[in-house]
Amino acid sequence: MIFDKLENLSSYYSIDASLEQVGKFLQDFVDNPKPTGRYDIDGERVYASVSQYKTKPAEGKLCEAHRKYIDLQFMLKGREYIGWAPVDELKMETEEFSKGGDIAFYSGNCKLWLPLKEGYFALLFPQDAHLPCIKTGNSQHSNIKIVVKIAVK
Repeated sequence: MIFDKLENLSSYYSIDASLEQVGKFLQDFVDNPKPTGRYDIDGERVYASVSQYKTKPAEGKLCEAHRKYIDLQFMLKGREYIGWAPVDELKMETEEFSKGGDIAFYSGNCKLWLPLKEGYFALLFPQDAHLPCIKTGNSQHSNIKIVVKIAVK
């Protein structure tokens, strides 16, 4: 897992060649906001989903993890917590992997709570279970977040 500001994304371009395209896409979105929806960056290999939503409490929620895609979650507007834990320290409750899907849900405790605020991103790999969209304190926020999916090689 990597947690940083968008302005530092270029430091991680060596991890995956598509991160440079992702960085340009995100910076363009910051400079010229567009509607919510899906945006193809490199077909099914790299694409973004832009959503607007209200944060929620963590109670009763399950962590998620993916095998086919790395998640880059970037906060365009608002703030939330993202819970994080190593997937191998949690208990799988349901999964879509065996049906060709790319998500599983896990119970257990998050080890870290990342304060994702405007201009920050979290880069989450298959070993990183995460619990996104969690409210900060007693406040719900109307967030706009871009989740970029990057195919695992």
